[in-house]
Amino acid sequence: MNRQQNLPNMQLLDIIDFLPDPTLVVDQDRKVVAWNRAIERITGVSKADIIDKGEYAYSLPFYGKARPVLLDLIFTDDYTTEKKYRNVVKEENTIYGEVLVKLPYNQKEVLLWLKASPLYDSKGNIVGAIETARDITECKRNHPQELVNKQIIELETANEQLQKEIFEQKQVEESLREIKELYCQLVENSPNAILLHSKNKLKFINKAGVKLFGLGSIREAVGVSMIDLIHPDYKDIVAEKWRQVQDERVTASLMEEKIVRPDGKVLDIEVVTAPCTIQGKNIMQALVFDITDRKRAEKMLRLSEEKFSTAFNAGPNPMAITTIESGRIIDVNSNFLSFFGYSRQQVINKTIADLNIYKNPEDRTKLINYIVQHGFIKNLNINFRKRSGDIRIALFSSEIIAIGGEQYLLSVISDITELKQVEQALRLSEERFCKAFYNNPTPMVITRQSDDKHIEVNKSYERFFGFCREELIGRTASDICIFNDTEQFKLYNKQLSILHNFCSIKFNAII
Repeated sequence: MNRQQNLPNMQLLDIIDFLPDPTLVVDQDRKVVAWNRAIERITGVSKADIIDKGEYAYSLPFYGKARPVLLDLIFTDDYTTEKKYRNVVKEENTIYGEVLVKLPYNQKEVLLWLKASPLYDSKGNIVGAIETARDITECKRNHPQELVNKQIIELETANEQLQKEIFEQKQVEESLREIKELYCQLVENSPNAILLHSKNKLKFINKAGVKLFGLGSIREAVGVSMIDLIHPDYKDIVAEKWRQVQDERVTASLMEEKIVRPDGKVLDIEVVTAPCTIQGKNIMQALVFDITDRKRAEKMLRLSEEKFSTAFNAGPNPMAITTIESGRIIDVNSNFLSFFGYSRQQVINKTIADLNIYKNPEDRTKLINYIVQHGFIKNLNINFRKRSGDIRIALFSSEIIAIGGEQYLLSVISDITELKQVEQALRLSEERFCKAFYNNPTPMVITRQSDDKHIEVNKSYERFFGFCREELIGRTASDICIFNDTEQFKLYNKQLSILHNFCSIKFNAII
């Protein structure tokens, strides 16, 4: 009798074990009674090392110390614990929340969506609690909110079914028939495809599987040749996997495959396949996930990366990708190599300090501090040193970018050395003109051709006519009556506008 009662418990534990989301179950003494494969993968803690342990042992793999977690709020209200989670929502007896943690196992920072619910016995007494987690880090970063909401709904649906199964697990006095019915509900309502099959024929498939494989109905699906649904490129690999699972009783870990539906549509899937025995016959059970949308997103990401690579390598300016703090060079384009005079082998994995390309090394420290604070820097004048020792003046722009979840600097250099040289030559020319104009012994004036107003005069002009500079600027020769024959002076201006050059004219001035 005990063996019959334990049979459904074992089946339910197997279901928990194969769930794609990390899941743990504790009893009323807060001791761990279930720890599935997904939670083993994310924490690095095996089931054997944690089952039957209490004293908040289940919090160590997530937070690095023993403390209450979300499911502990099922047993007692604790405001201090609740404050450690984001977006906490309580719906009836279920608690939802989010938490950002750095996992002690691999120091990976992940955003987890959590759900905790109580477990009851047949009399309605709380006998334990279950908590499930889903890593939504990438969803928050790369996917629209609609997709995140859809995944949350799927998780809630799966968890609701799991709650029903675990509830029945605690009712050991209930008949095996009732537990079997509840198990069937879980399978039928699972958002992922669940099927039983041999190497030749499909024995059972749930509604989600019928929809995924495009088989019409459950009745029509039973008896279908499974190998005919596998993409030609994967038939040999899958056939060998099935042989090992069914004949050698080996569980096949999660594997990517392709299927071809009867309507010709090709889908990408992930499959976990394990051996099972029904009525004394060795067959296989499989849990199938549709990853077509994910593969499409990955392809779009690759295309985006290719476009970035093309723009990076074909850019007309020297460009480099480096780490932020150490300045280690990850990649450079050909114009960077040409500008500084290095080969690719001489710069990749070297640091900026190794190459000594800053004339003033402290410049990099200053600009890094600015970039870390603001996220970017634009058109900063920097003096760079080439391999030959030549100093070039450039406009430096840089911003922080993310590659593979890590932050780097994308930097662009615009060489303005020649422009600076032209500007310097122009300044020198202007200085020489000013000296020649103001120090010339001959009276000299600059007037605006459109209205004859004085723009500038030299000292000799002031002395000659007896006016100071302030009395002359902005006024015409006629305004201050310094020419005896104004009509002759107008003729001079007219000749000058036609010739666009110097010309001479004799006139009588009033001084």
